[in-house]
Formats: sequence, C-alpha cells, structure tokens
Amino acid sequence: MVDVRPLLAYPDTRGVLMESTPIYAIPVFRLQRGNSALIMNPVVGDIGHLLICDRDTRRVRATRQSALPSTRRRHNRADGIYMGGLLNMPPTQFIEFADNRINITSPGNIEIHCQQALSRPFWGDPRYAQAHFTGNVTAAGDITDNVGTQQASIKALREAYNSHYHHVNGVESGSSRVTSDKPEHTL
Repeated sequence: MVDVRPLLAYPDTRGVLMESTPIYAIPVFRLQRGNSALIMNPVVGDIGHLLICDRDTRRVRATRQSALPSTRRRHNRADGIYMGGLLNMPPTQFIEFADNRINITSPGNIEIHCQQALSRPFWGDPRYAQAHFTGNVTAAGDITDNVGTQQASIKALREAYNSHYHHVNGVESGSSRVTSDKPEHTL
C-alpha cells in the first residue's frame, strides 16, 4: 500500500490552482502470476498512474474474493490502484528484454538465491549456453563447468591439481633446471 498525491491541480471558483489532497492506503500493482512476481516497491518521489476502479473495492481488498460493493460510490479515488513507472528519471538498474536476449544491469551487486543455477544450450545450440561476466563471481556452493564433457566441480579440479605429484626425469645436481613432464592422472 502507498499514499499518493495526484499531481494534476484544479482551479477553485476564483481560478486559483489548488493542490490535490493525498489519497491513503492505495494498493500497488505488481506484475505477478501465482507465487512469482517482479517486485519493485515504489519509493518516495516516484511518479505513477492511478487507476481508479468504477465501484467501491473495500470488501474485495479485505477478503481477496468476489464481493458486492460496500457503498454506492462510483469512480472514487479511494478505490484506486497505483501503477508505478511513469515520467520518472532514467533507470540505472534494470532488466531489459531485448531482441533475442535479456540484459541485467546494476551499479551494485546482483544476488541470485536458488537451489541450483543452470546454463543449458538453447534448442541444442551450445553458443547460447555461454555466460559472460565482467566482474567477480562469488559462489557459496560448487561450480561445475563443461558439464557435458566432465562432472568434476572446479573445487574438485583445484584440489586434484594442488595435491598431485609426478616424477621429474633428467634431474641433475647443482643449479641445473628441468621442465617437468605433464601429469599422468586425469579426472
């Protein structure tokens, strides 16, 4: 719920502009289906659109079920729904649905909370399974890459690399140096 103040002023009987009075406890529109939603709660100073219902909506709001109007009032501002996002400043943080791609932009961190994040080829084309990051990637769990060709996580690969050893042929005493052979063990 938000309190809104219409920006459109109106003249009194002498032609003096009068500011609109606030309207309290107006529900906020949220793009939602079932328990999934895009949540962008309004902040002070946002400009939006007030959609006013044609009948008293108090019973429907209270019960979230079909109900008769509580009164005979019609087209009252108190029966409005706030639709945000009009005439505001250009966003610096957004999700953009562009042609054949989705862009996520944020000047801060992007956090993803889920049980498992997957990147799969789109319609069998491996070009669409690539993820490109320009900043740091931090994961609380294991990361597995090239899943189609190997099943070891990056952690397991790192541990195997850090703990492996192999013989070096051609060692000579003194200050001589040799290049070791490649490890023989694979994951």
